[in-house]
Amino acid sequence: MADIGTTDISFSGLKAAYVAGGNSDADGDSDLNDGKINTSISLSFFRNAGLLGGTSIPGGTNELSINNNFKEITFGGKIATHDFRAHTTWSTNTSYLKGIDTPLAGQSNTGSSDTTNKTIQLITPQNSIYSTILISPNSSSSDTPGFSVDRSGSPIDEATLWINLRSRNSGASYGIIPLDTSMTGSTTTIKWTNQKSYIYNKNGNTHDRLAYNGGHFTFSGSRDDILDTTGIVQPNYRSGTYGSSLSENFHNIIGVTAGTMGSANPGSLNTNYWFYTNTYSNFTSYNTQGVNLGFKVKWYETTLQCSLQKDSDIIQPVSPPSTWSSLSDIFSGMYVSGTGIESNDGPFIGEIHTNYMRLYKGKGVSQLTSSLAKADKANVTLTISGYLYWVLATSSDYTESPKILGPPHTVLPKYQATGSNLSTISEVEEWAFFVGDSTNSNTNYFQLDIRHTEPSGSPFSYSVSYSSGTVPSNNTITNHIRMKYHRYGINFNDSWSPYGSLTIEDGTFVLYFWNTSDNSLTKLGTRITNQTHTNTTSPYTTITYDISQPENTTGYLLFISYGWNNYRADMGIGYVAHQYDDNTTKQILYSPSSNANTALNGQTWNKTQRQDVFASAYSSTNVSDLEDEIATKAISLSNSYWSNLAIGTSFSGGWQLDNNGTGSSGTGPSRGSDTLSSSYYIYCEASGRSGTSILAYAAMRVPFTIADNSGV
Repeated sequence: MADIGTTDISFSGLKAAYVAGGNSDADGDSDLNDGKINTSISLSFFRNAGLLGGTSIPGGTNELSINNNFKEITFGGKIATHDFRAHTTWSTNTSYLKGIDTPLAGQSNTGSSDTTNKTIQLITPQNSIYSTILISPNSSSSDTPGFSVDRSGSPIDEATLWINLRSRNSGASYGIIPLDTSMTGSTTTIKWTNQKSYIYNKNGNTHDRLAYNGGHFTFSGSRDDILDTTGIVQPNYRSGTYGSSLSENFHNIIGVTAGTMGSANPGSLNTNYWFYTNTYSNFTSYNTQGVNLGFKVKWYETTLQCSLQKDSDIIQPVSPPSTWSSLSDIFSGMYVSGTGIESNDGPFIGEIHTNYMRLYKGKGVSQLTSSLAKADKANVTLTISGYLYWVLATSSDYTESPKILGPPHTVLPKYQATGSNLSTISEVEEWAFFVGDSTNSNTNYFQLDIRHTEPSGSPFSYSVSYSSGTVPSNNTITNHIRMKYHRYGINFNDSWSPYGSLTIEDGTFVLYFWNTSDNSLTKLGTRITNQTHTNTTSPYTTITYDISQPENTTGYLLFISYGWNNYRADMGIGYVAHQYDDNTTKQILYSPSSNANTALNGQTWNKTQRQDVFASAYSSTNVSDLEDEIATKAISLSNSYWSNLAIGTSFSGGWQLDNNGTGSSGTGPSRGSDTLSSSYYIYCEASGRSGTSILAYAAMRVPFTIADNSGV
């Protein structure tokens, strides 16, 4: 970017600032970008030139003046690759990961006229920690290393960084990281300084950032129409399709996916939201010595005439059925605002077609969840906007046009979750590009040069073509949950009274659908009580639950067991499937396997520890209301109470994975639902709970979306 001050403003200086700002939009661009320093210049050449923050020099014929139109402006709002520098000040390990002046060997990358802090160097033998350096768009190390995305201030419209990995041992981690919104300070520079201590010794897989980490991507991106069979999106880095292990979970989930949490509490690793979910080596050929990588952020904003239906997540053109004539510069994951839109949801769009698109919540949820329109609108102007982010690559000789690596595009998260329970949601103020050590080995080293120009091929461009689709119905449809369970243990037949006249059964099981859009609970089927099996090897019993909701309603299946008063009441679950209304299988959620991870079928199964609640804390006078009260307590627990379902037999562990018999004799299954003793099942441990003063429960959840296959 190039700032214009308040004094000593010259025509040649304005021209130089325009060129430095990366502009090409002025009426007289051909005269301003002619590469000459001795040609005549007119202020009219600058009409319609873009400025930082989205404004521009006035067009038309009205008179322009230095005083009124050019003082204290910044051309472009664009940060070019030659603007970036690596200041050691912004390293988390200043003794070993440094910004240095480029040596002669790297000046073919940086140019020879400006080599100050243009090279990033990791030297050996550094201490065994993960080091990170923030790459600054400012020439002074005392300025912020980030660039603003706050559209109410002075945000950038575009930023592009290109680097060359000139020498390396194990390579580097690269990407972009947001300023932690929980940091304090009077300036963003102070806030970044405070954040450095939290970035210290965190590797590229940490979810406070969007990382290309040694050959894999820790984020899945926002392009939600790609499948494993989809051809690589243009401009493509290779031919063919994306192939197996491609994520099925796209978009930003605040507090869950990479880049949506602060560095002070970056949450837990969740590979289900990585671009490829089970491998670390999809792009290793682009982490070798000599590779050229680009990182690009660009702001898009447009308006669209739409119609809305109250309590629907579907946006359609005016007077549906109809189509939009143009969806130029509209991409999945972009944020949306306007009359009839629930702004508190921080909503964004997805599943884009020429005749409809979907509306999703951008905050306040733990999985992809619909946002519903607040009112019927026949013709409303919606504003659609967002910063798109790409990781790019080009040939080793730097002559090839840029190609996309990893996700076709990612909309930078507008929001961030911070705090001990990731419950504080705030808007991100700045982002910064970074380079880090991809290992904590003290023998790793690398030198990267910041390129002074972009590749000499055609400039990078990106667009998406959309087609018409079948508009989803908001009519209620029915899905089924098919479950195989095992209940062996004499205490299942016991009943007891926790208070008053209320009587409950040991180890009662109940299943709910938890609608995360409004936190409503729907009890499914009837509760399961009593002993239903005669020994640990008895065949599992199959039960089917029906659930009726509008299509694409998202939430969780919530499994609850409660009310143990002795230890022989270990319930097992050996199989769970999601079925369409016609009883065909949509998805296997859990299946028996000798490999615990395989049994989970790639699903995000979470559980709580056993919750020991004093009986006096309940107020229900009948069992049905008590179960609703327990379920409400479960969904009210903060994220810190939920953890991944894992192997264990802990007395207080609640739902756990196990095989070949539970820790207690005379109860539970000893085989999977496939009859094999090596196969894992899910079970709920009943030991360690007796007496009537405590009414304990354990909860488990798995994501679930109502689906219809009638149009398939």
